[in-house]
Amino acid sequence: MDDHSEPDLDPEWLKPGGDERPDPTERAKVLAALSPLEYEQARQAEAKALGVRASALDIEVKRHRKPEHADDSVPDLVEAIDPWPDQVSGLELAEQVRAALLAHVVFPTDADADAATLWILGTWTMDAWRLWPKLLVQSPEKRCGKSTLLEVVEAHVSRGLMTANITAASLFRCIEAWRPTLLIDEADRFLREDESANGIVNAGHTRRTARVIRTVEVGGNHEPRAFSVWGAQVIAGIGSQLDTLEDRSIRIGLRRKLPSETVTPLPVEYFEQRHTIRQKLARWAEDNRIQLAALETMPPPCGNDRARDNWTPLHRIASVLGGPWPERAGAGYLLKETEDDRDENAGVMLLCDIAGLFEQQWPRPERLQSADIVAALVEMEDRPWGEWKHGRPMTPISVARLLKPFGIRPRNFKAAGQVLKGYDREPIMGAFDRYCHNPGTRPATPLPSSEIKDLDENRPATKGQPVAAQKHTKPLKSNDSSGVATQNARLPDEWRDFE
Repeated sequence: MDDHSEPDLDPEWLKPGGDERPDPTERAKVLAALSPLEYEQARQAEAKALGVRASALDIEVKRHRKPEHADDSVPDLVEAIDPWPDQVSGLELAEQVRAALLAHVVFPTDADADAATLWILGTWTMDAWRLWPKLLVQSPEKRCGKSTLLEVVEAHVSRGLMTANITAASLFRCIEAWRPTLLIDEADRFLREDESANGIVNAGHTRRTARVIRTVEVGGNHEPRAFSVWGAQVIAGIGSQLDTLEDRSIRIGLRRKLPSETVTPLPVEYFEQRHTIRQKLARWAEDNRIQLAALETMPPPCGNDRARDNWTPLHRIASVLGGPWPERAGAGYLLKETEDDRDENAGVMLLCDIAGLFEQQWPRPERLQSADIVAALVEMEDRPWGEWKHGRPMTPISVARLLKPFGIRPRNFKAAGQVLKGYDREPIMGAFDRYCHNPGTRPATPLPSSEIKDLDENRPATKGQPVAAQKHTKPLKSNDSSGVATQNARLPDEWRDFE
């Protein structure tokens, strides 16, 4: 074909009164065979004729192109499946997947199964997303059905590939070659300690940034090449994972089965038995991928922008499915992303607690001693500071390390003829407003007992917050506004329960 000529793209159906509009998926396969320049010449007219945005068409065409560095000599370890020939009901498919999950494992809530179902459907439409979260499966102990759940998920996702261990080098190469849904078991045994593998997994969170640069040998020379790490991953382990991974994940839990509970054992050929439903899922994806890519709706804010981003694809899948799924997705989103301490890392928790110590005194001190802050922290019964490291309490060094990422450092100051080390109020409160839950809302400031009797419950307090009628604890002592006493030191009740 001449470089300057228009490619042969059946121009008759582009004209008014032409043939019936072709199937978008089949048309994308034709366009995928063109060179990049040929496709660029045709994309606007094609998108208009198909009734889609050019960017949505780009996504579909890219899906049908062979990866740049794919090696035909490497055997394909994932399933190549033909879509079901007839149209299917996405609502019925979603209910079948959900029923399979609930039949074989025990979840803490139905919301966990709902989230897993929506995530599974989304693996069939990966290139419709700007961002795709991991599915983080967390069990508190052994024998909670983690391996069984992975088998059920593998039987329903697109191009599933199960592994109990994988190196960083194998991770990006298998994603580049096969575009699998990677199911990684025993993550608590190896992934936590492998910084390279963790970096690759984290990089795959957003499609635009999902690439790593490695050198490859070409003709005896080593040249840099970009490898895609854009793919879906299920990460399963016991307990928590690194904060960076949890922050990029939809998290679901498992529970050990009680004697009174029953689950259906998996048959030996479960994966083979679910072949038909995978074909139907593939067909549903082909019929709905462009529609999903065109949606711009988002779930409501939850106080955590990353969590909202993670749930956006699931929210859009639920809206396309219809039926009970929008309500299920909304309920799961609010339940899973407003849970308490596991969503709050130690640094943020510490920052909030120290802010409470500053705010509960009257008059408000400009600085607090490190030693007195630590003494007050370790007396908080609902916090981990009393047994922070190997059963030993928090130390001033531990406080300094946790606050350092927020740009907060202790400084020396004089009080009562002594040189003390501590923290100024304003940096603490500034970081509180930026990083703690409900930013901009500080804990109410207790007033002197002489003034409390003259106030009713509705009189505004600091930062416009109402002062609730409460029993005030003994004020924290201050030494020239520089220290806190450790006796009876605790956060106000409304702050200790702050979500």
